[in-house]
Amino acid sequence: MTFNYTLIGGFAFNTQALAWFQPFNVASQAFDINNLLSAPFDLDDLAQAIILKLAPHQQTTLIAYSTGGLVAMKIALLRPDLITQLIFINSTPKFIETDAWRGIKYKDAQRLSLKVATLALNAFMRHFTRVAALPHAVNAVDYSRWWSETSQENLTALMTILIETDLRAELKKITAPMVFIHSALDSLVLENPLPYPQRYLQDSTHIALNQSELATLVSSILWP
Repeated sequence: MTFNYTLIGGFAFNTQALAWFQPFNVASQAFDINNLLSAPFDLDDLAQAIILKLAPHQQTTLIAYSTGGLVAMKIALLRPDLITQLIFINSTPKFIETDAWRGIKYKDAQRLSLKVATLALNAFMRHFTRVAALPHAVNAVDYSRWWSETSQENLTALMTILIETDLRAELKKITAPMVFIHSALDSLVLENPLPYPQRYLQDSTHIALNQSELATLVSSILWP
Protein backbone atom coordinates (compact mmCIF):
# COMPACT_ATOMS: atom_id res chain seq x y z
CA MET A 1 0.00 0.00 0.00
CA THR A 2 1.28 3.50 -0.89
CA PHE A 3 0.75 6.29 1.62
CA ASN A 4 0.57 9.87 0.39
CA TYR A 5 1.65 12.56 2.79
CA THR A 6 2.28 16.31 2.69
CA LEU A 7 4.81 18.14 4.87
CA ILE A 8 4.19 21.74 5.94
CA GLY A 9 7.02 23.64 7.62
CA GLY A 10 6.80 26.36 10.26
CA PHE A 11 7.57 30.02 10.86
CA ALA A 12 11.08 31.08 9.73
CA PHE A 13 12.29 27.49 9.22
CA ASN A 14 12.15 25.51 6.00
CA THR A 15 10.95 21.90 5.80
CA GLN A 16 14.39 20.57 6.80
CA ALA A 17 12.89 20.16 10.27
CA LEU A 18 10.73 17.40 8.78
CA ALA A 19 13.30 15.83 6.46
CA TRP A 20 14.12 13.09 8.98
CA PHE A 21 11.08 11.03 7.94
CA GLN A 22 11.61 9.41 4.56
CA PRO A 23 9.77 6.09 4.73
CA PHE A 24 9.83 3.61 1.87
CA ASN A 25 6.96 3.51 -0.65
CA VAL A 26 5.56 6.93 0.22
CA ALA A 27 4.56 9.70 -2.16
CA SER A 28 5.26 13.08 -0.58
CA GLN A 29 5.63 16.79 -1.15
CA ALA A 30 6.78 19.59 1.14
CA PHE A 31 5.81 23.25 1.50
CA ASP A 32 7.81 26.08 3.06
CA ILE A 33 5.15 28.57 4.19
CA ASN A 34 7.77 31.32 4.46
CA ASN A 35 8.21 31.61 0.70
CA LEU A 36 4.99 30.05 -0.56
CA LEU A 37 3.52 33.50 -1.31
CA SER A 38 4.68 37.10 -1.24
CA ALA A 39 3.26 39.35 1.47
CA PRO A 40 0.64 40.53 2.10
CA PHE A 41 -1.18 37.25 2.73
CA ASP A 42 -3.30 35.67 5.45
CA LEU A 43 -3.96 32.14 6.69
CA ASP A 44 -6.64 31.45 4.10
CA ASP A 45 -4.28 32.51 1.31
CA LEU A 46 -1.61 30.04 2.48
CA ALA A 47 -4.12 27.22 2.80
CA GLN A 48 -5.59 27.86 -0.64
CA ALA A 49 -2.12 28.00 -2.21
CA ILE A 50 -1.34 24.50 -0.91
CA ILE A 51 -4.79 23.16 -1.79
CA LEU A 52 -4.19 24.19 -5.40
CA LYS A 53 -1.02 22.05 -5.42
CA LEU A 54 -2.60 18.95 -3.86
CA ALA A 55 -3.85 16.15 -6.10
CA PRO A 56 -7.58 16.92 -6.54
CA HIS A 57 -8.82 13.33 -6.21
CA GLN A 58 -6.24 11.78 -3.89
CA GLN A 59 -6.30 12.05 -0.12
CA THR A 60 -3.17 12.94 1.81
CA THR A 61 -1.91 12.88 5.39
CA LEU A 62 -0.80 16.34 6.51
CA ILE A 63 2.29 16.38 8.73
CA ALA A 64 2.69 19.96 9.92
CA TYR A 65 5.34 21.59 12.07
CA SER A 66 4.81 24.60 14.37
CA THR A 67 2.97 27.49 12.63
CA GLY A 68 2.47 25.19 9.66
CA GLY A 69 -0.08 23.43 11.84
CA LEU A 70 -2.41 26.42 11.55
CA VAL A 71 -2.20 26.14 7.76
CA ALA A 72 -2.90 22.40 7.93
CA MET A 73 -5.94 22.99 10.15
CA LYS A 74 -7.29 25.54 7.70
CA ILE A 75 -6.75 23.14 4.78
CA ALA A 76 -8.66 20.42 6.63
CA LEU A 77 -11.51 22.87 7.29
CA LEU A 78 -11.68 24.08 3.68
CA ARG A 79 -11.17 20.71 1.94
CA PRO A 80 -11.90 17.81 4.30
CA ASP A 81 -12.29 15.54 1.28
CA LEU A 82 -8.54 15.78 0.61
CA ILE A 83 -7.32 14.82 4.08
CA THR A 84 -6.78 11.32 5.51
CA GLN A 85 -5.32 12.36 8.87
CA LEU A 86 -3.35 15.18 10.47
CA ILE A 87 -0.16 14.93 12.50
CA PHE A 88 0.94 18.11 14.25
CA ILE A 89 4.51 18.47 15.52
CA ASN A 90 5.11 21.19 18.10
CA SER A 91 1.95 22.93 16.99
CA THR A 92 -1.26 24.22 18.53
CA PRO A 93 -4.55 25.82 17.44
CA LYS A 94 -3.58 28.95 19.41
CA PHE A 95 0.00 30.09 20.03
CA ILE A 96 -0.66 33.08 22.28
CA GLU A 97 -1.37 32.81 26.00
CA THR A 98 -4.77 33.76 27.39
CA ASP A 99 -6.24 33.38 30.87
CA ALA A 100 -7.11 29.72 30.39
CA TRP A 101 -4.64 28.80 27.66
CA ARG A 102 -0.88 28.33 27.99
CA GLY A 103 1.27 29.77 25.24
CA ILE A 104 3.62 32.57 24.21
CA LYS A 105 3.01 35.68 26.26
CA TYR A 106 1.53 38.43 24.10
CA LYS A 107 4.24 40.92 25.09
CA ASP A 108 6.94 38.41 24.09
CA ALA A 109 5.26 37.89 20.70
CA GLN A 110 5.20 41.65 20.19
CA ARG A 111 8.91 41.85 21.01
CA LEU A 112 9.55 39.12 18.45
CA SER A 113 7.52 41.06 15.88
CA LEU A 114 9.67 44.11 16.54
CA LYS A 115 12.83 42.09 16.01
CA VAL A 116 11.46 40.78 12.70
CA ALA A 117 10.94 44.37 11.57
CA THR A 118 14.21 45.85 12.82
CA LEU A 119 16.92 43.18 12.64
CA ALA A 120 18.68 42.06 9.50
CA LEU A 121 17.22 38.73 8.39
CA ASN A 122 20.27 36.64 9.36
CA ALA A 123 20.49 38.37 12.74
CA PHE A 124 16.81 37.65 13.38
CA MET A 125 17.21 34.02 12.36
CA ARG A 126 20.15 33.56 14.73
CA HIS A 127 18.06 35.05 17.53
CA PHE A 128 14.95 32.99 16.77
CA THR A 129 16.95 29.76 16.42
CA ARG A 130 18.26 30.23 19.94
CA VAL A 131 14.73 30.96 21.22
CA ALA A 132 13.34 27.87 19.49
CA ALA A 133 16.10 25.69 20.95
CA LEU A 134 15.54 26.75 24.56
CA PRO A 135 16.25 25.41 27.14
CA HIS A 136 19.12 23.85 25.16
CA ALA A 137 21.95 26.01 23.88
CA VAL A 138 22.71 25.66 20.17
CA ASN A 139 25.12 27.14 17.71
CA ALA A 140 22.79 29.01 15.37
CA VAL A 141 25.27 28.55 12.52
CA ASP A 142 24.72 24.79 12.78
CA TYR A 143 21.02 25.35 12.30
CA SER A 144 21.34 27.80 9.40
CA ARG A 145 20.56 24.95 6.98
CA TRP A 146 17.04 25.04 8.45
CA TRP A 147 16.57 28.74 7.79
CA SER A 148 14.05 29.62 5.13
CA GLU A 149 15.06 31.81 2.20
CA THR A 150 12.36 34.36 2.85
CA SER A 151 11.89 38.06 3.54
CA GLN A 152 11.13 40.31 6.48
CA GLU A 153 7.78 41.14 4.85
CA ASN A 154 6.79 37.47 4.73
CA LEU A 155 7.93 36.84 8.29
CA THR A 156 5.93 39.87 9.44
CA ALA A 157 2.81 38.48 7.75
CA LEU A 158 3.39 35.09 9.40
CA MET A 159 3.90 36.72 12.81
CA THR A 160 0.52 38.42 12.41
CA ILE A 161 -1.06 35.04 11.64
CA LEU A 162 0.68 33.44 14.62
CA ILE A 163 -0.45 36.18 17.02
CA GLU A 164 -4.03 36.64 15.80
CA THR A 165 -5.14 33.09 14.96
CA ASP A 166 -7.28 31.05 17.33
CA LEU A 167 -8.63 27.85 15.79
CA ARG A 168 -9.66 26.09 18.99
CA ALA A 169 -13.37 26.23 18.19
CA GLU A 170 -12.87 25.37 14.50
CA LEU A 171 -10.76 22.36 15.43
CA LYS A 172 -13.94 20.59 16.51
CA LYS A 173 -15.24 20.81 12.93
CA ILE A 174 -12.34 18.81 11.48
CA THR A 175 -13.46 15.27 10.73
CA ALA A 176 -10.07 13.69 9.97
CA PRO A 177 -8.19 11.94 12.82
CA MET A 178 -5.63 14.18 14.55
CA VAL A 179 -2.56 13.56 16.69
CA PHE A 180 -0.45 16.22 18.41
CA ILE A 181 3.22 15.47 19.02
CA HIS A 182 4.95 17.76 21.51
CA SER A 183 8.56 18.23 22.52
CA ALA A 184 8.67 17.82 26.29
CA LEU A 185 11.01 20.83 26.63
CA ASP A 186 9.29 23.12 24.12
CA SER A 187 9.35 26.73 25.36
CA LEU A 188 7.06 28.04 22.58
CA VAL A 189 4.22 25.51 22.44
CA LEU A 190 3.08 24.57 25.93
CA GLU A 191 0.85 21.70 27.03
CA ASN A 192 -2.90 22.41 26.97
CA PRO A 193 -5.94 20.16 27.31
CA LEU A 194 -7.10 18.96 23.91
CA PRO A 195 -9.66 16.23 23.15
CA TYR A 196 -7.20 14.53 20.79
CA PRO A 197 -4.28 12.14 21.27
CA GLN A 198 -1.12 13.90 22.45
CA ARG A 199 2.31 12.28 22.36
CA TYR A 200 5.58 13.55 23.80
CA LEU A 201 9.23 13.53 22.73
CA GLN A 202 11.63 13.42 25.64
CA ASP A 203 14.68 15.72 25.75
CA SER A 204 13.45 17.62 22.68
CA THR A 205 12.84 21.35 22.26
CA HIS A 206 10.83 23.28 19.67
CA ILE A 207 13.52 22.89 17.02
CA ALA A 208 16.05 20.47 18.52
CA LEU A 209 14.06 17.27 18.05
CA ASN A 210 15.03 13.71 18.90
CA GLN A 211 14.98 12.57 15.29
CA SER A 212 14.91 8.80 15.78
CA GLU A 213 12.23 9.00 18.46
CA LEU A 214 10.13 11.28 16.26
CA ALA A 215 10.46 9.04 13.20
CA THR A 216 9.45 6.00 15.24
CA LEU A 217 6.48 7.81 16.73
CA VAL A 218 5.20 9.14 13.41
CA SER A 219 5.65 5.72 11.80
CA SER A 220 3.52 4.14 14.53
CA ILE A 221 0.80 6.72 13.91
CA LEU A 222 0.84 6.23 10.14
CA TRP A 223 1.06 2.46 10.40
CA PRO A 224 -0.49 1.41 13.73
